[in-house]
Amino acid sequence: GRIGKRAMETRIKTGLTRREFLANAGAAGAAIAIGFPVFGKEELSPTESNAEGPFYREGAPWRENFSEGLKGTPLSVSGKVLSTEGTPIEGAVVDLWHADGSAEYDNDSDKFFCRGRLKSGKDGAYAYETIVPGRYDLDGDGPGKAVRPAHIHYKISAKGFKPLTTQLYFKGDKALETDSLVRKSLTVDLKDGKAVFHGVLAPK
Repeated sequence: GRIGKRAMETRIKTGLTRREFLANAGAAGAAIAIGFPVFGKEELSPTESNAEGPFYREGAPWRENFSEGLKGTPLSVSGKVLSTEGTPIEGAVVDLWHADGSAEYDNDSDKFFCRGRLKSGKDGAYAYETIVPGRYDLDGDGPGKAVRPAHIHYKISAKGFKPLTTQLYFKGDKALETDSLVRKSLTVDLKDGKAVFHGVLAPK
């Protein structure tokens, strides 16, 4: 049968600090929640959107390896960009960014550490190499305070489809339980340094 759909409109107000941003973005995303996409004739629901956050930078390099010269745990992520009909979307732009292993974002260097863009292939597939993002205490409050789990930010766009802004999370992270932005549908297995994350785009 079909996967059920439920639309929810939200408004996101971004503050200047991490804590302010999260406080105002707890209901982030106008989206439909899905589980792991089912490949076949069944219609798929669009991937659930998630807050962009305050650290996006335009103009990241086109590359498939964001980990060069960085210390951290190696991470390989792959997946497909699909339509709600389950067909692959070729040439979709996948724009990615995340904190480094020390939980810091590169917001100003010309190296664009832990940032990059790539395009999906004919089969909708994409893949990249990076390091596992560090978890950070909000506003540097220290242990015991609010912590963001490891996550990777995504912006996916393709002609004829609505753009998607979301985040990828990893199962087993204790901080998942207390982060108001986390959505179950965006949480994937991380095994032997590998993860799979598919993006399903809604038509315009």
